[in-house]
Amino acid sequence: MVIPKEFVLFGQKIKVKIDTSILASDDAEGLALYRENTIKIAGHSVVWPQKTSREEQVFLHELVHFILYSMHEDDLRKNEKFVDVFASLLHQALITAKGVLK
Repeated sequence: MVIPKEFVLFGQKIKVKIDTSILASDDAEGLALYRENTIKIAGHSVVWPQKTSREEQVFLHELVHFILYSMHEDDLRKNEKFVDVFASLLHQALITAKGVLK
């Protein structure tokens, strides 16, 4: 799975950045910064010895937060269990996908 440097939701460009400081400053592997249109992930250099599926899951977790924020679904956005399970299932579907429909 590829973690993008940026993507667009409802016409808003969202940037994705590696920020090794968030683990120490926020005790977080990832952050969705809505006012900055930015997702920060701690990155494999700090949390993981190499890029792993966990790094992908952290990105997808923050992406789900951003999607729910964009949909004004605040109750779901704040429900960490929902966000985490949804992101984990999305990750599993993406990494096990096979073939291309034509």
